[in-house]
Amino acid sequence: MGGVHIGVGDLRREHQVFFSPELVIDSKYRQLGGEAVFGAVTSKEEGKVWYFANGACLCFNRDMHAAFEIHGAIFEKWRSLGGLAFGVPCTDETGTPDGVGRYNHFNGNTASIYWSPDSGAAAIYGAIRQKWAQLGWERSPLGYPSTDETGTPDGVGRYN
Repeated sequence: MGGVHIGVGDLRREHQVFFSPELVIDSKYRQLGGEAVFGAVTSKEEGKVWYFANGACLCFNRDMHAAFEIHGAIFEKWRSLGGLAFGVPCTDETGTPDGVGRYNHFNGNTASIYWSPDSGAAAIYGAIRQKWAQLGWERSPLGYPSTDETGTPDGVGRYN
């Protein structure tokens, strides 16, 4: 049986830590201000995600054993892309280093949704995201993504 083994001399005991995804989500909910911030819970996918009246959600990330928040235009984009089918957040919605936009990262930091007042919310992932990161993210000459990643008309390439 797994767990943390604590040994003192010849005495050994096993201690297992149990957690509930629902308790992790509830703890994050309370930490961020609860109903005063999020409004009422409108629906839940038990142990996965809570949806709120104000256009936000809290998602449980099993790999990180933590809950993360998505709201506003990024939340709407995430839902339009399939919600959890697009990805599980691995960050809370966060301001960008340039102070203009916002983002969430998803799927172990392999996909993102970025938002700015000029470009709106757009998804970026895979090799395009990797190159954009190498160039300096939103501070690069490319700026913010202006479209979701899309296939080229000839079916050979992809672009944002």
